[in-house]
Amino acid sequence: MSIVKLTVPSVLAPTRRRVDDVLGIEGGASAAGSSYWKRIRRCPREHALAQILVKDGAGSENLDLGLLFHHGMENYYDMIATSPTDVGLAEQACWESLQAFESEEGYEKTYPEVERLLAAYFDHYRGHDQWRIIAVEETLEYAGAFRYTARIDLIVEINGGMWVVEHKTARSISADLLSGYQMDIQILGQVWLLQQCVDLDKYPPLKGVLVNIVSKHKPPRFERIEVMPSRHHLAEFEKSMLAWSAIANTYERLDYPKALGNCTGPAQYFRVCDFYDICHGHPLETVDDTMACDAPYGFKHRGEE
Repeated sequence: MSIVKLTVPSVLAPTRRRVDDVLGIEGGASAAGSSYWKRIRRCPREHALAQILVKDGAGSENLDLGLLFHHGMENYYDMIATSPTDVGLAEQACWESLQAFESEEGYEKTYPEVERLLAAYFDHYRGHDQWRIIAVEETLEYAGAFRYTARIDLIVEINGGMWVVEHKTARSISADLLSGYQMDIQILGQVWLLQQCVDLDKYPPLKGVLVNIVSKHKPPRFERIEVMPSRHHLAEFEKSMLAWSAIANTYERLDYPKALGNCTGPAQYFRVCDFYDICHGHPLETVDDTMACDAPYGFKHRGEE
């Protein structure tokens, strides 16, 4: 009698389509941005597998909600840049850009929540902001001693100064959340990239980053945090990135060791790592093994999407 060993995933494969597939565009996180580097520091093996495999179907609920919120805001501010005095036209552009999700299977809970947050945002700030839009969804890349990229949500002029605007949705707004952006790699990296990649003499003086937060409370709450990194903080960002780039190269030589203990819980934002079943069900499998074999259940090899 032969025994067939089956690997059963801990979570059923998602049935709904990915946000990008519904929209018919290629989006996702910045190629070598803050999420990329945070993942390297969290678990080298997770980072390596993320370069090889992509999950079937949609991402997590929070991730997809954030993607839809950002897409709506992108279209809203893109229209504001074209027609600054016609806020109604901008709001219409936002709703039209998300219309496909009203009837998309699997988004029955996600779309109404995004609609609620965006409607509250428009009501709260309508007629309040006197922003001149400089750029919407601008991608920057530095490829020198290390690689770092960023997709910047919005760049605006406010009272003669230039600000990066970073849209955020948050489950709640706490003191830790509001103070944490001062030393966040994403925020520091955006200012550092602008200084490295853009001729700032052609623009108003760069003041910093405005973190534009909408909470998921009922009703939603709003905060805008001004983060203005000093040259010393930006120098430490560069020094840190040089060090982590060298560490990442070492991880590759060591076949991307597993950061056991970071598979779930706070390190994974209180969820299970996407690749938990692979590491748990096949503990001896190397990264090269994963590349050589068929994609595990619930995944595709990158490039086969």
